[in-house]
Amino acid sequence: MKKPDKKKILKALKILFGVLVVVFLAWYFWKNWDEFSDKIMNVDMGIFIFSMLFYFLYKITLASLWHYITKLNGCAIKYEKAVTSYLYSILGKYIPGKVFMLAARLTYYKEEDAPLSKVTVCFFIENVCTLLGAAMLFIVSVLPERASGKLQVGNYRAYSRVFRVYSPENNQFLPADTREAL
Repeated sequence: MKKPDKKKILKALKILFGVLVVVFLAWYFWKNWDEFSDKIMNVDMGIFIFSMLFYFLYKITLASLWHYITKLNGCAIKYEKAVTSYLYSILGKYIPGKVFMLAARLTYYKEEDAPLSKVTVCFFIENVCTLLGAAMLFIVSVLPERASGKLQVGNYRAYSRVFRVYSPENNQFLPADTREAL
């Protein structure tokens, strides 16, 4: 008897997973249609479609960045497969430890005989870049803003009181009059 091909089994499992997701979503919306119908009718569809397109562009940009990181590390696969693996791996965010995020990507890279150790390193590099981006966003969000010619320092107070890790009074990068006002 002939053994089943692993690639065919993986492809069938991917299709089955996609069908199960669609069936679950359809069942969920059908079951809760009364609750959703009022909310859906009040949505501005133009804004909704624009926001979905913008979100899709954001995700494709992140997937392209992933492909670029793997290209720099010498373990890239075709762009379409890299984007697909990235988009499938997003589901792994909801499994603790991000195990599925890595596993979903590794299956595509294994099919293309890419070195899995390099792909794993790329995964860690991507996570470090994400954390650095979040840290930069946090830092920028607490910086004072100029609004109507007046320096706003409320963000400093809120974050320093909540986290007790940053003292704006001692920050030498703030103007002296702002430090004194705090």
